[in-house]
Amino acid sequence: MKPSELPEEWTQATPTEARSAEAELRREICADHVLHRVSVHCLAKGGDGDAYLFALMDHESALAVVHLTWSVEPNVEFPGTTFFADNAEFFDRWRSLFE
Repeated sequence: MKPSELPEEWTQATPTEARSAEAELRREICADHVLHRVSVHCLAKGGDGDAYLFALMDHESALAVVHLTWSVEPNVEFPGTTFFADNAEFFDRWRSLFE
């Protein structure tokens, strides 16, 4: 997804921000989390500042918005993760995550 394709409430992650968010996601998730062992690439940050848009590699969904917690999570429900089949679904549904 190109920066020009992002909703205006989202900003493209810089390479440093992307690496940091990817490392934080790996740190937070437990072995039973839905993203455990899924390769990800951080594309953007948005919403409340803890929401990050990740491209998913080798997963049935193309994208996920993850609300990072900034702590190690033993609970599989955290960090909160919402999957999107493609860019179009993300554009249609992302606002509902912040209502």
